[in-house]
Amino acid sequence: MPCNLTRYGKELSMVKIPSKASAKYLAKKFNKSEQYIGENILVLDIFFEVLNYETIEQKKAYEIAGLLGDIGGQMGLFIGASILTVLELFDYAYEVIKHRLCRRGKCQKEAKRNSADKGVALSLDDVKRHNPCESLRGHPAGMTYAANILPHHPARGTFEDFTC
Repeated sequence: MPCNLTRYGKELSMVKIPSKASAKYLAKKFNKSEQYIGENILVLDIFFEVLNYETIEQKKAYEIAGLLGDIGGQMGLFIGASILTVLELFDYAYEVIKHRLCRRGKCQKEAKRNSADKGVALSLDDVKRHNPCESLRGHPAGMTYAANILPHHPARGTFEDFTC
């Protein structure tokens, strides 16, 4: 039993040869008559039917694990977005209800109590009167930072900024 077997299909086509001019040439070359050349000389050409072949292979483009992972990832994204949307709606409803209750006067005490937590607004004159160099400490590289930002770090010396 052979290891590898290849079968080739055949197709036959013929043409009467030689032409008169080629018969004369071949008769002189082989010292034969033109009739002998016409009846006994054969030109054999072997060709492939096609010079290239197309092979079609089927492979799985998408594995089951990849499909399930993509579906699960999309579901997780949509569920997470849905939960965040629902929580945002609850937050919005809470803020609207709180605002309406405060407009009726029920939150006056709470507003006064929370006013101490709010930031202080400074005017331009307040900022001009304040010396910015008092609260800044210098850094050797020339960057400045507020003195109260790093309370547990030793001072690196005074650095006067060129704007002072």
